[in-house]
Amino acid sequence: MILTQLKVHLLNGSLLTKIILARQYTYCEFPRFYTWDPKHKAWSNRKRGTKIGRLWYIHLGVGEGFYLRMLLMVVRGALSYADVRTYEGTVYNSFREACQARGLIGDDTEWLALFDEAVQWATSFQLEVYL
Repeated sequence: MILTQLKVHLLNGSLLTKIILARQYTYCEFPRFYTWDPKHKAWSNRKRGTKIGRLWYIHLGVGEGFYLRMLLMVVRGALSYADVRTYEGTVYNSFREACQARGLIGDDTEWLALFDEAVQWATSFQLEVYL
């Protein structure tokens, strides 16, 4: 939601300076410093109080949504999904690839080792539900 709204204001041009300053924050940091004004349909500086930005928990099984959430915690100033998938000038095809490029996740050998270990001690229910 924030990504789209920031992009609209950037194209508008009237809030360019504010947006340049806002691009130093991650998705979760943004609400600490800015608040949405529905009347004017614009972001404004937060004048009082503190707001904590949160992202919903997403299970790894969701796939790309899980990796998007991971990237939103570290990517600063993204204006589009392509910006979120970009690292060191390369736009990756998926959020998972972008996470791997940033070193946020390892390769699948870590998961295979985890499964091999879990098979030794977990019940069938635990394997189905938690893994």
